[in-house]
Amino acid sequence: MRAHLRVFPFSFCVYSFVIEYMKRDIGIEGGGAGGDDSWVLVNNNVKPAGVRDQADFLILDLGPETRYTLRMTAHNAADSTVSEYNFTTLTFAGGN
Repeated sequence: MRAHLRVFPFSFCVYSFVIEYMKRDIGIEGGGAGGDDSWVLVNNNVKPAGVRDQADFLILDLGPETRYTLRMTAHNAADSTVSEYNFTTLTFAGGN
């Protein structure tokens, strides 16, 4: 999954991002990923999109055909802002 950091609201003021995800599929146990609905920390110090090689951030090791919630926390000098985005990964063949 590719997170486009340049399109994040107010990314010009952000000095770092925290990126996390959680599986949204509900199993028999009633929780998230097999009964565990905790967030998986991907990175807690992603630099903003002003740096060319950080315009996009790749999140690896996600399962195919799986629903997730991405949580991005943007930090600046004044405060932090949390945004969540739902997405589904593609099939093994690359389709949806």
